[in-house]
Amino acid sequence: MYKALFNPITGVYRCAVNLNDEDHDQQMQNALSIFKDNKADDFVEISDEDFQKYMLGTTGGDNGTGYIRDPATGQCVSAPPRIYSTEEKLTLIQADFNNQLNNLKSDMSLAQLTANNDEVARLQNSYSVLVDTSNNAVIDILTNE
Repeated sequence: MYKALFNPITGVYRCAVNLNDEDHDQQMQNALSIFKDNKADDFVEISDEDFQKYMLGTTGGDNGTGYIRDPATGQCVSAPPRIYSTEEKLTLIQADFNNQLNNLKSDMSLAQLTANNDEVARLQNSYSVLVDTSNNAVIDILTNE
């Protein structure tokens, strides 16, 4: 059995203490001093199964965002989906574009060094598709926000 530091406003657990540990009281006091910024936090008992869901995984659940404790029922429920800001969405597109672009550059260098003209042409086409896809994704985000 565990005791977890729980925020009833957000439904999120901050940390957990195994009640089988000899120093669990001290661990709880340490956690309270670390998270003293939020007076709403309090320790609640959770089962080993819920501990696995809440504390050890930030993925899973219906939305891939992990689990939270429903403040009304106290039950383990899927966390809501992550909502990205426009800036975050654009950053994700840029990171994906840069990653794919770096892969294309490496492949292009190899194709040019080996004088594989068919592969060079295919990679040039892939580059055009990548740029168009990324631009369309940016435009879609900016026009739908």
